[in-house]
Amino acid sequence: MTRATRDPDAGDTLIEVLLALVIIAVCVVALMTGLLTSISGSSTHRSLSTIDTVLKSYAETMKSQVELQTNPPPLFAQCAQVTATTYQGATVAYTPPTGYTVAIKGIEYWNSTTSQFDSVSSAACQANPQDQSGFQLLILKATDPHNGSQLIELGVRTPS
Repeated sequence: MTRATRDPDAGDTLIEVLLALVIIAVCVVALMTGLLTSISGSSTHRSLSTIDTVLKSYAETMKSQVELQTNPPPLFAQCAQVTATTYQGATVAYTPPTGYTVAIKGIEYWNSTTSQFDSVSSAACQANPQDQSGFQLLILKATDPHNGSQLIELGVRTPS
């Protein structure tokens, strides 16, 4: 009986080498895809965290200036006038990081007669001041360098 033996110095066949290369290439592509997804997700998470921190810092600074200022008298006004950067003509003393912007997008006044917020102008509010309860809702917006944005609503009350 003769048995077919393989010569130990023969090496691998071309098909075996090509099959091994295909398997290795598929594994490398899968690993690289996972790595790139992780990097992209990390970048997005960092951007969201930073914009959230910027927005909350701005809101706290604004709240402090409006509600807690005692000298000169508090900035709070029943029918406050706001612009993108001011509340009752006073600019909020906050400088966001480079590339980030923060602004006041609007104001709503709590109407104690209807028990809801009115998104009316300051002039319309002043026409019916008896309806105002001393509570306002400021809408603040932060924008990051890549034009991502986030809103937060800040309640401002009559200082006690």
